[in-house]
Amino acid sequence: MAFLRVAASLAFIGTNGLYICWSSFFDDFTSVTPQSLAENTKFYIESIRLIGIDFAAEGDKAPPYDPVFKSLGLQFDLRNISHGYFALGHTESRRKELLEQIETMTEGRDTSVSVKELERLHGRLVWFNAFVFGRTLKAAVGVISKFSRSPSKTVKVEGPLKDALTVLKAELAKDEPVLVREAVTKTWTVFTDGAYEPDGTVKASIGGVLVNEEGLVVECFGIELCDSLREDFLADSQHPIYELELFPVLVALRTWQHHVENAQVVFYLDNDAARSALIRANGSTLLSQAIIAEFLRLERDTCILPWFSRVPTASNPADDASRLIFNVPWLLGAPRPELILPARLSQWGIQKELQT
Repeated sequence: MAFLRVAASLAFIGTNGLYICWSSFFDDFTSVTPQSLAENTKFYIESIRLIGIDFAAEGDKAPPYDPVFKSLGLQFDLRNISHGYFALGHTESRRKELLEQIETMTEGRDTSVSVKELERLHGRLVWFNAFVFGRTLKAAVGVISKFSRSPSKTVKVEGPLKDALTVLKAELAKDEPVLVREAVTKTWTVFTDGAYEPDGTVKASIGGVLVNEEGLVVECFGIELCDSLREDFLADSQHPIYELELFPVLVALRTWQHHVENAQVVFYLDNDAARSALIRANGSTLLSQAIIAEFLRLERDTCILPWFSRVPTASNPADDASRLIFNVPWLLGAPRPELILPARLSQWGIQKELQT
């Protein structure tokens, strides 16, 4: 407790008393400064010794100020900061260590691995995965977590465990730094809804509403699923409302990716099962898994930071959009939805993707 209080006090003194731009992670402090003030900032940090605090003033723990630097196993590249972005990635040594550990586990046909080793790998992967956009590794890391809690001392590297390790190995091999842009400070809101009424005039439909930071509707869509696409949904379930609630979230991201890229996005759904599936990045049916996998790929490509929340059906503006009702106040300012989606659906080849 005392250790944490001292660390928090130092962070407060540096930030509020000396106007130092730095972060605090337990007893590790990382500061950044304009090049012209580098020596001045260094002087102020070192003056903290006056209150009786000792620290590493040289060596690996105290490198000189440089546009490219390492901190806590991560590499920062600030050379393009004047253009509104910087690069954040893992150090080559950290990535190489993980790759070697996974390769050792997957060598040979009858390889077994200790549960303790899986626990250590899981902990390192959670840290590694926390600094990449997208959650493509989440499902694979979840499999490692499951096997690391096995009651036996060792487990065979086969089946789901081997598949997960193979996915992780491929992702680690192509690891690229993340570009953190100014847009990450912006927040968009997306409402989505799916409707299934087999006895109605419109049997299956989806809708979505995009809202900007000012709370204004920017665009919306509503579309009825064609017969062949509806059959794809019925192949997995007699009442596919779960999949129909997931589908518009994917369609919304594909349609509005040019608006929301590099930003924070809050997705509101009125179906808890679909919301939970998106949070854990894994569906309970083959079709839902395909939809979520494509969403995760887009999430990574667009560098969005998503948050999934619940909205009551009565308060969901996308409920009207999914039923092709657009003469309500909150949608009147949006473009006509039929001009937004149908052409793009055929261009994307969504039916083919879902069948695959």
